[in-house]
Amino acid sequence: MKITNDQWKFMMKYREELNNFYNQYDYDWFCSLNLPNYNVENSEKFLKRWRCNLSTKDHIQIGYLGIIVTSKFTGPHIHLLLFGRNKNGDTLLNRDKKEWEREWTRITGRGSLIEDYEDNGVVRYMSLTTNTPVNHFELVKPYNKNLLEEFRKNN
Repeated sequence: MKITNDQWKFMMKYREELNNFYNQYDYDWFCSLNLPNYNVENSEKFLKRWRCNLSTKDHIQIGYLGIIVTSKFTGPHIHLLLFGRNKNGDTLLNRDKKEWEREWTRITGRGSLIEDYEDNGVVRYMSLTTNTPVNHFELVKPYNKNLLEEFRKNN
């Protein structure tokens, strides 16, 4: 699909704004979650089931931002930036990432990778062309806006 010069400029500006938006927050984890199909509605349902199961089990309140990539080149997947905290001050960094990965596989039948978030270009990576291809991505509906405000940098 060819895009016009104006469309290209718009997408470059959009990606930069997305990068700036994501850089406003501190995160605990970066997740790459593979999807069984290209249905975005199902993707949000998988996320809801995953977060409900594990946040309840681990007694932690979580929030996230992310991108659903529906490109046939890379395969359907979600990139997610997660943060979490419980009433004792524990964060996702005190939780078992492998358990959360196994739960994603149990729900979707697909693999995942969860890593501790380091501010080493992950946000830039998420806003690059490969993860925001024209007409082949959607933003994940942000979850837990109240907690999101607590994780805003320079709060």
